[in-house]
Amino acid sequence: MQPNDHEPRGDGARLSSRERDVLLQVTEGHANEAIARRLGTTEATVKVHLTELLRKIRVDNRTQATIWALANLPEAAARVAG
Repeated sequence: MQPNDHEPRGDGARLSSRERDVLLQVTEGHANEAIARRLGTTEATVKVHLTELLRKIRVDNRTQATIWALANLPEAAARVAG
């Protein structure tokens, strides 16, 4: 069975809390440097989290990750709607 746009791809439930934090920031349109400042970490660390979360949810880029987050993470949809 092929996943469709309404089914979660990857193992989103297994994103670490920090990966979720990074993904939510990406969903809001923030660049890695801004995410690092907001989360109190380095840009290199943000890149590591981003690479890992992209792998886990099986997407190739930030845009696809945002679409995935809006469909699969209630907190992402709430931030955009709010």
